[in-house]
Amino acid sequence: MKQHSTKILSICLIVAIAYIYHQDKEHSSLVVENQQLTEQLAKANALLMKSEEKITLLEKKSIEGMLEETNKVVVSGWETLLDTVKEELTKAKERFNVQGLNLDDFNLDGFTADGSKSEAPSSTPNSQQEQQQKTQESPIIEGERT
Repeated sequence: MKQHSTKILSICLIVAIAYIYHQDKEHSSLVVENQQLTEQLAKANALLMKSEEKITLLEKKSIEGMLEETNKVVVSGWETLLDTVKEELTKAKERFNVQGLNLDDFNLDGFTADGSKSEAPSSTPNSQQEQQQKTQESPIIEGERT
C-alpha cells in the first residue's frame, strides 16, 4: 500500500509540475502578445494624430474653410475701414468747430441740410479768389489728405 500511495503521489506531482509548466508557457505567450498589442496601439495612436492633423489642414484648404477665413478677413477689413472713417469724420467735425463753422450752413452738391434742392449761389471772381486764399492759408495737419 505504501508503494501504491507513492506512485499516486508521484503521478500527482508530475501532473502538478506539467500544469505549472503549461501555465508558465501560456503566461509568457500572453506577455509577448500584450507587448505586441501595446506597440500596435502606439503606432495606431501616432497614425491617428497624423490623420487628425491632415484633416485639420484639409479643412483649412477646403472651399468652406477658405470662405470662412476670407469672410473673417473681409469683416475685419470693413471694421477697420469703418473705424478709420469714423476717426476722420470726428477730426473733420473738430476742425469745423475750431474754425467756427456749422455743418448746417453747408450746401453739399446743391442740396441743403434738410435735403431740399437749393439754388447754387452765383460766385463772383472775387469770392473765388478769397476761397483760394483761405485754402492756401489753412495749415495742413500732419496725416491729413490734401
